[in-house]
Formats: sequence, structure tokens, C-alpha cells
Amino acid sequence: MNTFVNISYPKLKLEALDVTHNSITNISEDAFINLSQLKKLILNENDVPIYFLKTAFRYLNKQYFRYLAMNNMSLQHVDEFFFESLNNTGVMYITMEINNFKSFNMSVFRPLGSLGYVDLSYNFISELYLDPDVSVHTLKINNNKVSIIVGNKCPKIQRLYLKHNDVLYLNTEFLRSFPNLKVIDLSQNPVKKIYSNAFASLHKLNTIRLSGLCSVKTIENNAFNNSKVKSISLKNNKLHFFKHHPISSGMFIGCDSLVQVDLSDNNMIKTSQKYLTKLFRPIYRRATHISLANCGLGMYPTALSSFDKLSHLDLTGNEITVLEKSYFPNNLLWISLKANYITSVAKSSLPENVTEMKVNLALNPFDCTCDLLWFLDLFARTRENDTFHQSSQLYQCASPSSEKNLHISTYATKIGQQKCLLPMDMITTITFVLSFFIVVMFVGTVL
Repeated sequence: MNTFVNISYPKLKLEALDVTHNSITNISEDAFINLSQLKKLILNENDVPIYFLKTAFRYLNKQYFRYLAMNNMSLQHVDEFFFESLNNTGVMYITMEINNFKSFNMSVFRPLGSLGYVDLSYNFISELYLDPDVSVHTLKINNNKVSIIVGNKCPKIQRLYLKHNDVLYLNTEFLRSFPNLKVIDLSQNPVKKIYSNAFASLHKLNTIRLSGLCSVKTIENNAFNNSKVKSISLKNNKLHFFKHHPISSGMFIGCDSLVQVDLSDNNMIKTSQKYLTKLFRPIYRRATHISLANCGLGMYPTALSSFDKLSHLDLTGNEITVLEKSYFPNNLLWISLKANYITSVAKSSLPENVTEMKVNLALNPFDCTCDLLWFLDLFARTRENDTFHQSSQLYQCASPSSEKNLHISTYATKIGQQKCLLPMDMITTITFVLSFFIVVMFVGTVL
């Protein structure tokens, strides 16, 4: 189908129309005149020239129309009059992904007073020009080439997604155009440095996502200083957290409202307890969720033990070998120590209220000996409430070799039959008798 002409059935109450990948190259001006209740129009993967698109929307019902998708249509440029025919409509969502834009001027959206969401991802945009009069509150420009943003402040934009662009430095200047941002996602950019107070001027900021940056060499003191921010993700950035590296332990100073921190998939092999204490000191009163998964931690971060409100802690995939009940914060509800190097769990390893928590200890190399009996008993007793995620996770013996790969529940049955544990009073008696005979034998030898 090359030409899309008027759908003439007058009583058609169509609300959504998807003509994706139909080889349409021409849309007549009155094509949608009888679709009086159309809310959603998807034109993806059709190479319709700009001059046809300009007039194609003229007869869309301004009262009902809400959503327009023009993805993968080889669009290169739209001028300020492109959406003039949609003036004063109720359109709220526009997506123009996977086109050929190299620069983009937001003023093109001026006629659309109800427009809130725009997605320009997967283009080649290196220059983005802002317009303060545009009503857009959510702007997605993922997978482009943006390095700088030009223009006046856009006070209405609240959510900015700039993943996988060419942003090199984060400072107050870069974000000055978005004074009312609530969410910023700059993940997968080649950021080299995060400057002090980079986010301090954003007084409504709630969420910062900076995952997969990989090129960060420096994070300065007070980098995330912002009293409103509640969530920060620095996941998978290859950051080295230790004293003599330019990743400041004072990066969270000023984060008075921070409750969620994700530092997973970074390097903490050389990180000292002292460094972690300083890093987390500004947030210990409010933080509820912390993730330090796959960081190479060789010991439990005791700095977290004093957190007042910490309820969720992810330490999956580290190299922790020892657990003590004193490590657990008072309000902890969920903890993952999956795939660490823990070989044994004793009564002194877990807090008294462990049955009220969810604890994941799967994929640890358990040493299946009599020393594990206390945990085996607890594991069996808590199966019904799934305290240890027993139903879906692997809990296997790693040693001795005769028990390797045996599930610990199976081992518990086996060990029960062997009756390897003796009552404490019997052990005391045997120890006393043996000691007595040794003394007698020694005295007899001397005489």
C-alpha cells in the first residue's frame, strides 16, 4: 500500500490505528476525517515525506487524540510548523525513535499544549535546542550523541533520560537548564569526572541514575550534595573505592534524604572498613536500601551495622567468609549473601529475629560437617515461611568431597542417621574420663 486515503465508513468507532511497516509513502489530507474517536495513531516504519505528514493530522479529532508514534520513518528534520495542524489537540505522547535527526529544536512542540511525553531515542542528535515554552515534562533522548545542551531553561521538564550519549563532564552548568528535574538518567555515558555540587542546584531532584559509565576517573567531595535526592545508582561503573583513589569517600555529603544507594558491580577489593564508614556516614540515619553486590568485598561492611532504618541489603557475589549476628542492623528485613564464601553458619552468625527476615545464603560453599547442624535444623524449621528462600535457591555441600553437591536438606537427613552430635553433658563426661586416664597413665609411667 503506497497511499493511505480516507477511511470512509462513517460509523467506525476506531480508537487505535497501527499501520506499521506498510510501505506507505503518501497520506492524504483527509485520511482520518471519519475517525472521530481515534486516540492512538502508529505510523512506524513507513517512509512518508515530511510535506505529507504536515497535513495528515489536520482532521484528527482534537478532543480525543492522545498518542502519535513516528518511529523508524527516516525523518531528518522537522521545522517549527510541523505540528501546526495538531494545534490545541489533547495529544500527550509523541515518539520519534530510530530516525535520522542530527539536531533537534524543541520549539517544534510549542503548538501542543497538552504534550507531556516525548521520546527521541536512537537518533544521531548531537545538538539539542531547548524551548522554555514547551509543555513536555518527560524527555527521552537515549542512544544519541548529545554532549551539550543549548538554550534557555525548561522549567517544565521533570524527567530527563540521556542514556548512552556523549556526556563527558557532570557539573552545575550541564544541568542548569532543568531547574525542576525530579529524575535524571545519564547512564552509559563516557563521563570522566563528576564535580562537586553537580546536582546541588536541582531543588526537586529525587532520583539520579549513573550506571554503566565505565570511564569515570574522578568523583569529587560533595558530588551528590542535594538535600532532596532519595535514590542514587552508581552501578557497574568500575569505580575503585579506596583511600588513594580519586573517588571521594565524601561524595554523599549533603545527601540528607538519601534512602536508596546502589553501588553494585564496582571494585571494593581494597576498600577498608574505615573508608566505608566515612562513605556511608552522611546517610546512616535514613538509608533503607543499599546494594553492594559483586564488589569483591572480602569482609562484611560493618559500617552498615549501625544504620537506623536499613531494611534491605544486597551483598550478593562478594567474598565474605564470616557472619556475626552483631553485623545485622536492627530493622533489617531482607538480606542477600548469595554466592559468597561462607562455609558455616552457627547460632552466633544470625540474629534472634532471623525467622522474621528473608535471608538468601544460596550458592555458598557449605562445609557439611557436624558444625552445620544448628543451621540445618533452622533451615528445616523455616521451610514453610521460606526464610532462606529454600524453595528456589541452591544450598549445597561443597566439602568434604564425599558430600560435594549434596543438597543440605539431604545431608541433614543423612547426618541425623549418623547421630554425630552428642549431648553436651556426655561430651563433658567423656572429656573428664579421658583426662583422668591420661593422668593415671602418666603417673604410672613415672612410677
